[in-house]
Amino acid sequence: MHEVVSRASVFLTNWSPGKLGPAHLDYTTLRRVNPSLVYAHATGSPPDDERWPHTASDWSIQAATGMGRAVRCDGERPAVSQMTMLDPLGGLLCAEGIMTGLMQRQHTGFGCYVESSLRHAAHVLMAFTRPQTGPAFHPLPTQSGYLAVDDTRFLRKRLGLSADAGREDFVRVLRTRTDQEWEEQLRVEGLAATRVRTMDDVIENPLDPSWLRYDHGIHVAPPWRIS
Repeated sequence: MHEVVSRASVFLTNWSPGKLGPAHLDYTTLRRVNPSLVYAHATGSPPDDERWPHTASDWSIQAATGMGRAVRCDGERPAVSQMTMLDPLGGLLCAEGIMTGLMQRQHTGFGCYVESSLRHAAHVLMAFTRPQTGPAFHPLPTQSGYLAVDDTRFLRKRLGLSADAGREDFVRVLRTRTDQEWEEQLRVEGLAATRVRTMDDVIENPLDPSWLRYDHGIHVAPPWRIS
């Protein structure tokens, strides 16, 4: 491994700090092997903070940093997002740090230590002020199914709703037709409206057939193309 590191530009690891030293893969050791190495360490929480577990998941860091409450509307019970929010952002922060380290090496000739964590990613998201949620923040029930709409004055005028109308008022009007009927009618009038499709809808009639692959089952196609 040290022979490979001696010729490398970047060393990236997500091992916990306690495992790197015994394996002779810690930053101090590898810096002696290759002084120009950009050493990137991605963890659950900063290695030098003993108050936080270094082995952590997306969901546990969401809960520990308060994101479980921040991602919910006022009055709702706190719950972490089942969509992994911090893993992708943590990866992007790590990649950004690596690129910065490589730029620094270009100017100085020396490598550096790049530290990133899921907790850092959570702090980035928590730094933004959450906008106030309106009555259409969540999809609205119709006669059949749910409808996601853009709450604008034009939509309210079309539905006959006042500026101070609440969620119950939206539901009362939308209950008069199905989600598909509302989607078709509102779109014809230039208003943003999309019915919430079920997984059966997506599989049987996908909006973009290239999203899915049918090979010994149904698979979501990768979001990139390499040629």
